[in-house]
Amino acid sequence: MGFIVAIFVYFYPTFMNTVIGLIIGYLFGNILYNFTLKIFSMNPVTLYWVTILFCMIVVMIFAVSFESMISIVATSLLGAYTAVRVYTKITSLGTLNHFRTVPR
Repeated sequence: MGFIVAIFVYFYPTFMNTVIGLIIGYLFGNILYNFTLKIFSMNPVTLYWVTILFCMIVVMIFAVSFESMISIVATSLLGAYTAVRVYTKITSLGTLNHFRTVPR
């Protein structure tokens, strides 16, 4: 199954950006729904689907339009996270419990 998806994405790279845009739009729409519920006074179910669909369409258009910029930002964030993670593992800072309370 993964091989078929990889071949499909190889031949249609915009499809993957569209799918990622739809997923991120759905997640962003769920977050935004709580705010729109307090602002607008309408049927909550209708408001939910309007918010979700609006966010999915906007983020999908954004993802397809700025494909190269999103790839650059995503790889730079992943590289920065990996560098920090490796540094904390090498220096043993990743094993510290930073939420530890001071004993009395």
